[in-house]
Amino acid sequence: MLMLLKYCKEMQERLRDLSENDNNQKLLFLIEEDIKGIPCFQNETLIAIKALHGTTLEVPDPDEDVDYRQRRYGIFLRSKWVRYLFT
Repeated sequence: MLMLLKYCKEMQERLRDLSENDNNQKLLFLIEEDIKGIPCFQNETLIAIKALHGTTLEVPDPDEDVDYRQRRYGIFLRSKWVRYLFT
């Protein structure tokens, strides 16, 4: 398990390095198979979001909301220009 976490962290760092390089900005894109090919993302739900710079993403823990009888999942995207809500 430790090796898997180390591998995932390394891949995240590589992706960050690629995305921060100005020369790569216009060429950078991923397809579903690229992401699902990473061991830590296999057999997991994949949600891809393209948003404006400065947008924040929040996924609250459904077990912390005591107001609902059933688990309720949600994704909140916030930006200066647009507000999104996915449930």
